[in-house]
Amino acid sequence: MEAANDNHQRPREFDDKLVAHLPFLHKISRELARNSEEAEELVAMTLLAALRRWRVAVQYASFMNWLRLTMRAQRNWMIRKIRPTAEMPLNLAASVNVEASVDANAVVASLSGSRKGRMMLAVGAGYTYEEAGAMEGVSRKRVYQIVQEYRRAA
Repeated sequence: MEAANDNHQRPREFDDKLVAHLPFLHKISRELARNSEEAEELVAMTLLAALRRWRVAVQYASFMNWLRLTMRAQRNWMIRKIRPTAEMPLNLAASVNVEASVDANAVVASLSGSRKGRMMLAVGAGYTYEEAGAMEGVSRKRVYQIVQEYRRAA
């Protein structure tokens, strides 16, 4: 187990390299994020993760590729930390009117009441079949079958 704060052992060259790559991080974050606030949060989370895992960076041949992978991992975490529930209203950018938004919220509310519906919401929120299955205690194949059932029924 690593010490909680081993930054005093981190080489100065790593910090200098990280600062030199900040423009690169900002560029990637604008491509991955939906808005400027999310992009800034993604850069901050990536920097924090990079500082925590500085020893891993030494093992990679390309520092830029390691930073890109670290940022993608942070972006995936950002996406998955929010799980849809019946109480959470959908913020639909494509909704033409209030009725469409109300209809979408009704669908989410009806899905979240059942086990199969929760798996559908998880897959719709970006979880993989494996992750959705793990949340409900079923196999990846069963989640796939449930998704296919819903698609055929729609």
